[in-house]
Amino acid sequence: GHRDKQIPNSLNVLYQSQPILEDFGTVMGNGGLGYTQHSAFHDIVNVLRNCELTEVNLSVRKHLREQTDSQWDTILETYSNDPRIRIQFECEPKTQMDLNQFDLIVSHFSTTLIESIYRVIPTISYQPGHKATDTFIANQLGLSLPAYDLIGLKNAIKIALEPKYLAQLQDRCELLKREDLFFSSGNAAEKVLRVVKCIHD
Repeated sequence: GHRDKQIPNSLNVLYQSQPILEDFGTVMGNGGLGYTQHSAFHDIVNVLRNCELTEVNLSVRKHLREQTDSQWDTILETYSNDPRIRIQFECEPKTQMDLNQFDLIVSHFSTTLIESIYRVIPTISYQPGHKATDTFIANQLGLSLPAYDLIGLKNAIKIALEPKYLAQLQDRCELLKREDLFFSSGNAAEKVLRVVKCIHD
């Protein structure tokens, strides 16, 4: 995982899928986001398998509300013989995962990204084609790396893999803890107001 490397120059990545197709459809406009979990996953695979790494292990955790098993089966078959990347699917989305086994976690705006940040694991919020104001709180607080296109995804992965980024993330988390923001416990409404004030200030 991100704390104990057993294989030098290897990378363990989790893609937390979300029901983008089911909730928003495929078309930009009319409520669509212009991407689906499947198109985004192809982007992620294509970037990761071109990284200069000895081994890339990519785990996919499907969302409970996804109804696209056939599409995921096709994707798995597409990359099954690719020597540059090993892909495995988590069969039980309900199962609690040990996120600490991963060096990097990629999703769109999933709460799994928030959970990962609590564990100080580098995270990427990939929202290709997003042009409006990004309202994902972790991006606004500088706790996750936002990416809105393929070039942005490549850059975000490059940054996430740098040792100094993990140190910066740890420092950022510690700062927010001291300011009683994001990581604090207690009254939820007061905490949200403090976070909003921090963003606008």
